[in-house]
Amino acid sequence: PKLEICKKENDDTATLIYTSGTTGVPKGVILTHGNFIKAFDSHFEFFKFKNFEEELSLAFLPLSHVFERSWSLLSLYGGARVYFLEDPKNVAKALEEVKPTAMCAVPRFFQKVYAGVLEKAEEGSSLKKKIFDWALKTGWETSELRRNERPVPFGLKFKETVADMLVFSKIKDKMGGRLWFLPCGGASLSPEVTRFFESVGIHVTVGYGLTETTATL
Repeated sequence: PKLEICKKENDDTATLIYTSGTTGVPKGVILTHGNFIKAFDSHFEFFKFKNFEEELSLAFLPLSHVFERSWSLLSLYGGARVYFLEDPKNVAKALEEVKPTAMCAVPRFFQKVYAGVLEKAEEGSSLKKKIFDWALKTGWETSELRRNERPVPFGLKFKETVADMLVFSKIKDKMGGRLWFLPCGGASLSPEVTRFFESVGIHVTVGYGLTETTATL
């Protein structure tokens, strides 16, 4: 059961975050307990954790920034576990060890994963390259139908299963194998990178926000 929090406690300061994008004297943004609770409740109207006992987030972005701090607190508020990575350079290894189900990330993370997969595909034989391209095309067709809430024909579902077995499962295993939700913020994400992750079967939601709005607007 959710705790009943009185107005006074809602107005109490929860944290103070200094904005990174302003010039001159550093400006500290006061965020109250009420700011976080309202933000969390509105986010959980948009999506739900699938299983509180199994949800797990990997925090590798700076906690001094509102994005990671808010996401990590949201995860804990929702009953998920949060693993904190001291050195972001070890994120690839941590993904395979921790096996997160959801985590926030910036465009650079997605771009590096995308570039790494493309480089690996280019190193393979012409047959493997054709299979890779076919799998991405199949994955995109399937994801577009689901995004538009349209039924996926049996033949396409079968192709998706084969594509996952031959290509997508290997990519997802490198990221822990359990990721289903990845909020992205901090900058714009290129359409081809978003399309790649959607094709593979990992949903990326790009958001925009400010420190003053407790992250996502």
